[in-house]
Amino acid sequence: MTVDLNLLTVLHALLEHCSTQAAADSIGRTQSAVSHSLGRLRSLFNDPILERRGPRLIPTELALRMQQPLQSILHDVANLIVGGAQFDPKSSDRQIVIAARDLAFQPTMAIYRSLTADAPNLRFRIVDADDAADRLLGGQIDLLVSIYHNDLPKGLELHNVTNLGWSTFARKGHPISSDPSVEEWASYKYVQVYMGPDTKNPVEDAVAVGNTKRVAGLQVDSFIKALHMTSQTDLLFTTLGPLARPMAGTYGLREITPPVKVPLIPMGIGTRATKYDPMSKWLLTRSLAVLSRQFAPAHGRA
Repeated sequence: MTVDLNLLTVLHALLEHCSTQAAADSIGRTQSAVSHSLGRLRSLFNDPILERRGPRLIPTELALRMQQPLQSILHDVANLIVGGAQFDPKSSDRQIVIAARDLAFQPTMAIYRSLTADAPNLRFRIVDADDAADRLLGGQIDLLVSIYHNDLPKGLELHNVTNLGWSTFARKGHPISSDPSVEEWASYKYVQVYMGPDTKNPVEDAVAVGNTKRVAGLQVDSFIKALHMTSQTDLLFTTLGPLARPMAGTYGLREITPPVKVPLIPMGIGTRATKYDPMSKWLLTRSLAVLSRQFAPAHGRA
């Protein structure tokens, strides 16, 4: 069966906008042309693709299942056209989008410095890692600095670099001892980085094993805020030591080994699994080299 690739472009626009007029405007076609293409798509897939419910067009279940793979296919095609089989970092002026949590600020900046040393014309954006898997698969981001690895969907690759341990941070002058007991450590309220009801908290899981009671005195939505508030209060903040340590020095924080055993957390690089984009291969190779130099000697490779 022969498939017109132009139909895939129309399908992508329709699923993104759920409107024939908006889809037409986004790809520079007339509404009638897009409506005609929608009819062909319905015939091709034997599915309505979009169904009208009141004033709105709603994607069908099949259309929703196709959306992410379709984004990935079109991204690969665009890379073939723009980059061909070659990628020259010294001359390329493409934009690179890196996703990372704010806690990973230091390794992300190390990656940025390494990339720009050989690619002075590349343009960069650093964005938050929310919904990173979907955006990486769809081509909206190029590289993920990954912490707390989840199961990634098919089409993505995760390259682990190291496992990170935990540290507790307190302001200088905080009354907690340098080697606290579990009881002393747990007696102080702490800062919790809260990202929603599904937030993973390995520290609390470890504390629960020993039936120790702790109280979250403050919830914030970023690690930078947590470090700042810790520096101004008697709250404690337990987080990934190797990532927080450089910033903790800026905030004048003490580092203490927590008196509970918390599992190590993997850190690595996430990319799309594609053989059509030499830029992605270059990004991955350079980024893994940077993180390996920064973390592997001291903490061991996972």
